[in-house]
Order: sequence, then C-alpha cells, then structure tokens
Amino acid sequence: MNSDVQFLNNVWRWLSGGMEPLGYRPGMTLSQVEQNLQPYECKRLSDRLLHVHCPHGLTIEVQERVNRQFRSFSVNCHFRLRGYTSLRQPVSLRFKNGDLLGRQETRCRAKIDNDATRHVQAVLCSDAQLMALLARLQFRALTVKADRGEWVLDIEHFAASELVSGIPIGNSYQRLSYDQRVLMIDVMRRAGQLMEDVSSLSMAA
Repeated sequence: MNSDVQFLNNVWRWLSGGMEPLGYRPGMTLSQVEQNLQPYECKRLSDRLLHVHCPHGLTIEVQERVNRQFRSFSVNCHFRLRGYTSLRQPVSLRFKNGDLLGRQETRCRAKIDNDATRHVQAVLCSDAQLMALLARLQFRALTVKADRGEWVLDIEHFAASELVSGIPIGNSYQRLSYDQRVLMIDVMRRAGQLMEDVSSLSMAA
C-alpha cells in the first residue's frame, strides 16, 4: 500500500476511534497517579485499572481513559466508589464546579426525571459537609448513578491527567496533590455515607 494512503488511513482510524493516538502509552499516566496515592495500598488489575485501599475502609477504583482531539489528546483518570442500593428506580446526577479553581458555585443537574433521582439530589445537595468539600475540590465532573442494585460515584479530577501533543510528541502530567487527594477521599466517604442512608430509608419505606 502507498505510504501516503497508509498515513491517511491511520489518521482516519485515529479520528474515528479505531486505533490508539500516536504517542499514547497505556498505563503510564496511571502509574504516575499510583505514585501520587502513596502510601495507600494499590493493586494493579490491568494497564488501565487500579484498585486503591484508602483510610476508613474505602476501596476506590481508578481507570485511565483517553480523550482524542485533532492534533493532541489527553489521558484522564476517573476515580470511582461503588456500593449497594435498594432504590427501585435508576438515578443519574452530574455535578460540576465553575472552573479549575472552583471559583463558582457547584452545580448539580439531574439526568433522569423520577422520584428516586429527585430524592438523592435533595439529600446530596442539602448536605452542608458534602457541598463544602465539593467547593474546594478541583474536579472536572462528578456523577452519581444508581441502577440494578448498585450505585457508582465517579470523579474526574482536573489533575491526575496528562496532555500529549502530537506534533512534536510531548507529555505534560498534572500531578494530584496531597491536599486534593485527601479532599477527594473525604468527598467519596461523605457521599458514600449519604448513599447508604438513602438506601436504608428506601428499604424501611
């Protein structure tokens, strides 16, 4: 095959998600996140998946993901906490703060319109401790979902990420600081407590 045709095919496969971006090193960003999480016990499940045993008995799942752009791409890590729920309806909420510095009020939007989602939204958004923690956490997005007996809290932080430029290839890792790490764990712990309370109340109803 002509080299020009091969190049165009590779570009098309990259843009359409059919191949990994040039310069992407699976698991390298996650390895740096693992270092940022020391001295917590970490267990690597795959190149892009990590389990972290944190204080207070929390086990957090960290997954590496690639976000493609035209001439560059970013590698972001999602931090997840899971638990069981007795909610009978699916729940989907999305939290966002104003910007990188969190200088605007944290906002929450329901992605599903039902009684369970409205109830969980009211519980989380009315908790002063959780909202104070979120106001200081530098996150890009936070979602809370529940379905089929399980709830999942997912945080995408502005740090714990890497920007890779394509031409020339260059990497810039954004370190997860100690303060933000502690804040994120505190957010997960408090949100987990509230989700357990919601589940307990739904079982008693």
